[in-house]
Amino acid sequence: MPATSRNHRLEASLLAAGLGADDVAQQLNVDARTVRHWLAGRTPYPRHQGQMARLLGVDARSLWATAGERGNAADEIVAAYAHRADVPPALWQSQVETATRHVDLLGYAMQFLFESHPSLVDLLRRKGQDGCQVRIAIVDPTSPEAANRDREEQLDDGLLARIRTAIKYMSPLVDAPGVAIRQHRTPMYNSIFRYDEDLLVTPHLYAAPGFMSPLLHLRRSAPDCLFETFLTHFERVWDSAERLEGV
Repeated sequence: MPATSRNHRLEASLLAAGLGADDVAQQLNVDARTVRHWLAGRTPYPRHQGQMARLLGVDARSLWATAGERGNAADEIVAAYAHRADVPPALWQSQVETATRHVDLLGYAMQFLFESHPSLVDLLRRKGQDGCQVRIAIVDPTSPEAANRDREEQLDDGLLARIRTAIKYMSPLVDAPGVAIRQHRTPMYNSIFRYDEDLLVTPHLYAAPGFMSPLLHLRRSAPDCLFETFLTHFERVWDSAERLEGV
């Protein structure tokens, strides 16, 4: 069968499952070189597609789409919630606990993360020590952008107080190995919470608090889709932000 472009969906799914080509070869009773051919873009026989999909717990169509379907952004949507408050607390906890390579957090206050997971600071410190890249971008509470959002939500400085509280919570991480914290001064169109190949994103609504905004749970499956679009947003804000000094 002719090779096509590299199968980033399959590659991301294997990474998320913690499996390598040798592991898959053993499970499916095929040669490891065959699995590497699949990763390189070769399409398996239908029976192997089904076996692989069952092994990874996904729909085979999300791994081997037709040329017209490849890169379909909808395939990256794991779940959608009408409000951030509807997200099960266990999802937030499992995402951060299972991440091993990347934890990227971007928001205004993010106070809820620390108050709903009392051991989050210690967990992030351990992850940084173990080689996980942890990046936290929080808005500067003295910035006009923070003040404008506070007025928009009619919070009478309540948002600014939450931002300062969150900074106080994360202060033990300021000089932690593998952890970087920056303050940004940008309008917040989205809050982004990235855990390896999973991303929780909250599009902000005018005058609505964060917990009332919708949330999408995305899983990276292909280049140039939703995951990559929002990750680019994070990177642009991160590049514009300044290091949070000791507090």
